[in-house]
Amino acid sequence: MSARYVTLKDPVIHPVHTELQNRLAEMGTAHRCLMRDRTATLSRLKILTISLPQRHAGHRLPQITSPDAPTDTLVMEDAHLSQCRDLLANIPRPRTVTVQALFAKAQGS
Repeated sequence: MSARYVTLKDPVIHPVHTELQNRLAEMGTAHRCLMRDRTATLSRLKILTISLPQRHAGHRLPQITSPDAPTDTLVMEDAHLSQCRDLLANIPRPRTVTVQALFAKAQGS
């Protein structure tokens, strides 16, 4: 019965993510969250009229930094990813976010 089940049902193969791929994916998630926070803060600054909330939002913006440098460090630790990054860098105007997303998805292949 088990053999018949296996022949009727194709098993779903899930790729195993490497530790580096997991870390890059986490950095991508952090980047998206930070950019949402930055966008929300900029939007609040446009509508705030009271000075105290304006100051708080103004102080918050410099604290919202992109995790590009740590992500680049992770990529440089892997020879294959580093080589891929160099190739992608030759494409006119590659966005760091795009490169991160590509690495997070395709690193295991």
